[in-house]
Amino acid sequence: MRLSIKNTLASTANTPFGGWVLVRLKRLLNRLEAVTVYLERQRQTQTTEDLKTKILNERFSDLTVHHGAFIGLRYPGIEATGSALLPKLLGSYEVEIASFIERISQRSYTDIVDIGCAEGYYAVGFGLMFADAQIHAYDVDGGARRLCKSMAEQNDILDRLNLGKFCNPDTLMTLANRPRMLIVADCEGYEAELFTEQTSTALANHDILIECHDFKDPEISARIIHAFETTHHADQIRSQETYIKAHRLAYPEFEGYDYDIRKFMVDEARRHSVVWLLLTSKTPSQAINNSTPKAELFERSV
Repeated sequence: MRLSIKNTLASTANTPFGGWVLVRLKRLLNRLEAVTVYLERQRQTQTTEDLKTKILNERFSDLTVHHGAFIGLRYPGIEATGSALLPKLLGSYEVEIASFIERISQRSYTDIVDIGCAEGYYAVGFGLMFADAQIHAYDVDGGARRLCKSMAEQNDILDRLNLGKFCNPDTLMTLANRPRMLIVADCEGYEAELFTEQTSTALANHDILIECHDFKDPEISARIIHAFETTHHADQIRSQETYIKAHRLAYPEFEGYDYDIRKFMVDEARRHSVVWLLLTSKTPSQAINNSTPKAELFERSV
């Protein structure tokens, strides 16, 4: 019977009918493959959401950042944009730049400018760190601005928050007359347009923390360093792989979880390695003297 079927298929394979059948079988297989991929993704998504919910309930039911520079920062809900929520609540988010933030904390700023603010982790976090600073947060995504506003309200600094859609070089030039700004930028490659020789002079008195997306253009960070070499000191740090963080970091919240779940907790959904630049103004400034000693904001986890 099987031989008969094979012979029949062989005899029709090179006929017009055989070609017609082959084309339709290929289409059917492609559709079945697409359905299979979709169903598998849905299962993975549900599994991921279930695990996230489990960890939130067991470790972060207070929706408050537990460690790091922004310890005590309160989230209004379980939403984060552009990155994962769990690393932010844990305090491991971008832990590579903890030394940068510690240095920043010892300086004084009248204004915080966050370009690509997402839900407000840095805008509101630095807003709490510098209690007298005005906060200017920009994001082209309306949902991100909504969440940033909610975060500011949740942490009682809404009266100092100024929200904007898009920050271009002209916007920076307008803000440049502020006495002393901290500019934080994570804008998916647009930093190459913002931080140039044309803007460096205007920003000479201000400090700048930039996430550089060199995977889009390998020369972005090098060009920015060159553009600001006469006005700023430049330091850079590269991001770490998730598995390294899961292995090296130590938090009480890891207790009872295996390596795979720890890796899930610190995963920032970062598809590419990035470089952070800290451009510190060469213009002298006095160290700040707030009521809360900044050293208390940092816990050594690395």
